[in-house]
Amino acid sequence: MRLMLFTACEKVIQDPNSGTSLIDLFQEIGVAVPSAAEVPIDAVIPKDWAAFALWALDEAEIGSPFAMKIQIFWPDGKLFLENRVPQAEITKKPYLSFTVRMTVLPMGQSGKMKIKVWLVEGETAVTEPNETDVMVRLIHDDNMVQARGGAL
Repeated sequence: MRLMLFTACEKVIQDPNSGTSLIDLFQEIGVAVPSAAEVPIDAVIPKDWAAFALWALDEAEIGSPFAMKIQIFWPDGKLFLENRVPQAEITKKPYLSFTVRMTVLPMGQSGKMKIKVWLVEGETAVTEPNETDVMVRLIHDDNMVQARGGAL
C-alpha cells in the first residue's frame, strides 16, 4: 500500500456519489492576539479542522481491517495528540480513506505543527510513518485582533 494524499484542512465533505471534497487546505495558520497578551505555550483555540489521508491498497490488502494512527506535535516537538482511528467499514475498493476531525487547534507556539500518520493491522504497523506540517504563526498585533476578531 502507499499513501496517495495526506493533508490538513478546514473541512472534509464525503459524498458517496461524487467522492471526497477537501475545503481550505492548510499551509499556514495565523492567530492574532493583543500585543500585550502572554500566551501559554500549550494554548489552544476552538477551531474545527481535519486531517485527511487516502491510501492505495494492493489487491491482497483489499478487505483487510486497517486502522490509522495519527500523532500531532507542537512546534517544539512535544506530542499534542495521539489517536487510533478504526476503518469506518471494510471496503472492497482499491483505496482507503481516513478523516480525523478535531475541534481545537494548537496556537501557543509559532512554528511548524507536525502531523504523522501510518496504518496498522491489529497492533502491527504496516506502513512507515508519513508526515506533513502546517506553519502556525502567533501574531501579536492589536489592529489585527480588532479587525479579524482573533483568528486569521
